[in-house]
Amino acid sequence: MAVGAYDEERGKGAAYIFTRASGNWSQQIRLMASNAEDGDSLGCSIAISDDGNTMAAGAFDEDSLLRGIQPPTEGSNDAASDVSTGAAYVFVRTGSAWTQQAFVKATNTRLNDQFAWALSRGRDGNTLAVGSHLEDSGASGLNGNQEDASAEDAGAVYVYARNGATWTPVSYVKASNPRASAEFGISVALNADGKVLAVGAFKDSGGGAGVNPARTAKPAEESGAAYVYY
Repeated sequence: MAVGAYDEERGKGAAYIFTRASGNWSQQIRLMASNAEDGDSLGCSIAISDDGNTMAAGAFDEDSLLRGIQPPTEGSNDAASDVSTGAAYVFVRTGSAWTQQAFVKATNTRLNDQFAWALSRGRDGNTLAVGSHLEDSGASGLNGNQEDASAEDAGAVYVYARNGATWTPVSYVKASNPRASAEFGISVALNADGKVLAVGAFKDSGGGAGVNPARTAKPAEESGAAYVYY
């Protein structure tokens, strides 16, 4: 079992792993980010594989302006403060020993996007979906223009896949009808094999009712929506 404590140690945050033997639970380890800083909020979101050997933890208040997977961290966080770009960390277990496998940043890091507010992973731990509900691109659908910044807080989801110990970005996911302030990515859920993704947008203002309503429907302010991709 994995538990997040995002406000621990001056807001650096931490994750705790507990194991059970003969009906008794015990703490196995306390995990912190390799580049932990005050106010990063590690543990705001947690996703663990079915076998308990891979865990991802979100730190939506992490402040570096880096991009991609495993960017060099030395001195990086000193370049920004209180900008909540966000990051995700992947930890793996061999036997009873845990190590950090990956430091994951958005491919289009921006101020206040809160990347990793939400996380989900497939059953085997090899697929990771990361929600960034305050991302600002006006792109729509899959793998659009990430550098567009025309829809403030529209939100986005980033999907990563692991091969061996290597993580790679595979999809940049936006709503089919992106709207400013929709906060698409506030919640994410992958199915067991990581091939179906559901995304919540709790402030989406699209009108209509039911599944795939007509886009001509009268807007309904902050009515919310869910999107499914496969």
